[in-house]
Amino acid sequence: MTLKVVDLDILKLNVDAIVNAANIDLIEGGGICGQIFEKAGRDKLKKACQKLSPIKPGQAIITDGFDLYQKFIIHAVGPIYNEVYKEACQKILKNAYKNTLELAKKNKINSIAFPLISAGIYGYPEKEAFFIAKNTIDEFLKENEMDVYLSTYKKDILSLIMGWFEFFICFRYKYLCRKVTQNKLGVYMKIFKSIKNRWEKFLENLAKENKKSFGNEKLDCCSMNKREYK
Repeated sequence: MTLKVVDLDILKLNVDAIVNAANIDLIEGGGICGQIFEKAGRDKLKKACQKLSPIKPGQAIITDGFDLYQKFIIHAVGPIYNEVYKEACQKILKNAYKNTLELAKKNKINSIAFPLISAGIYGYPEKEAFFIAKNTIDEFLKENEMDVYLSTYKKDILSLIMGWFEFFICFRYKYLCRKVTQNKLGVYMKIFKSIKNRWEKFLENLAKENKKSFGNEKLDCCSMNKREYK
């Protein structure tokens, strides 16, 4: 079996397990992490993760998929990228993939989907992160049979903002991390999600109004400038 590189949301893939690019405390974050918590059932997944946290960068743990279509979620922690400690970051990232795959094998998982671990808010250069992921997965597949998907799918800007918010709280202020995230981060995330929902609604209404005014006509600045309005 071979690695398949896709530009798709891992939550929409028909696989036995998906990988959550997690933080060390296994708490809900932004981006794909937040969506996994939301769709799996926030309270159930939070409770399962609390029993297994914290974990170290490079490690991975497994939980039930709960309300997800996928049966399992494997939570893997990648490195926060630092050019000064590039070799150490490479080793941690490789271990995150390797430990995830070994855990999947141990649990008799036949298919699994990865995001690009650490390539978002953790700042790992996307190209380097991709090749570390690909090489590590290819090496595993030389001796093991498993359908593995590696997704390069990127989330919308508001999901990235939510992710950066989590990073700011959890890793810039480590003293506050557990107290803030356990008691208040859920509230903060709800606020950001409310903003996101309103923004999406605004764009939806804007699209409807544009369709009323212009139909299916493809718009550009030149055609709009030439149009005569009464």
